[in-house]
Amino acid sequence: MRQRVERKVLKALRREFRGHPSQMRELKSLLRTGYSLERALGRLFWRLPSRSSRIVQRVFARSALDAFTRGADFAIRFDAIDRLGCLRSPPVTSFLIAVLKNRAEDVRMRGRAAETLALHETARATRALISSLDDPAVEVRFWAVFALGSHPARKAIPAVEAMLGDHAVLPGWWSVAQEAEAVLDSLRTGCGRSAELQTRVEAILADEHASAEDRRWAECYDVRACVSGSRSCSTA
Repeated sequence: MRQRVERKVLKALRREFRGHPSQMRELKSLLRTGYSLERALGRLFWRLPSRSSRIVQRVFARSALDAFTRGADFAIRFDAIDRLGCLRSPPVTSFLIAVLKNRAEDVRMRGRAAETLALHETARATRALISSLDDPAVEVRFWAVFALGSHPARKAIPAVEAMLGDHAVLPGWWSVAQEAEAVLDSLRTGCGRSAELQTRVEAILADEHASAEDRRWAECYDVRACVSGSRSCSTA
């Protein structure tokens, strides 16, 4: 049974690797050296030309889940969360929600799970993110607010509004309240940017006494930078 599934995956991969022979050769080389199909695909994940085949996505999900549950190395597990975030399926959404809710897990991992749930716009993910807004970890609250900006559920708005009083700062970023302000603006304008928010952004950038957190926030949400393609914030 497993061999039959692997043959189907390899057949699908040959189609997806069409025009990328070097990657197909690398995959075959990894398999010859004893890598399982899941591990080999995990090594190639970010360089694949396409990840649209359903059967290939299932193998990627197994690869990432295996890396997360088996790996003691933080970087490997963190990378697995990233890979899972790209695979939008109910089992993957459930797994990310479980990581997010597990308060025994590293807060950086939980924050990353919250962030990647931005790509899983389902009612279950929205509920999980809203319930995480009272988490004691600022990293979790910050990324839960961020992710809700991609969830157009009407009930997300009052939940994010309640975070406007959360002035805890995520190191290297800005406060939860500032993220909530930008997310609310996006939810209310349909992912655009209001003139009111842009005016505030420009005022901060013109203020030589603005704090580092304020300036980072303003640079990230400056619509002029988005238009010019030089947006200075990244959640990658």
